[in-house]
Amino acid sequence: MQRFQALGVVEQTPRHDMDEVDTFFEDIEAIFAKDDFTKAAVVDAIKQFLPNFQHEETGKNLDQKM
Repeated sequence: MQRFQALGVVEQTPRHDMDEVDTFFEDIEAIFAKDDFTKAAVVDAIKQFLPNFQHEETGKNLDQKM
């Protein structure tokens, strides 16, 4: 995380077994199936699957950043 100021680098992470991966995708699909899903719910699901995941909320989407 120290090599680049604006970009984190993932190195040699432990692999998840396929049951965990399947459960993660089921959770994500369930979130997106709801009409009122939130970005926070998606981020929380990702954080459960990847505990070291860091998300910095800027209040902007990709189009606004460019």
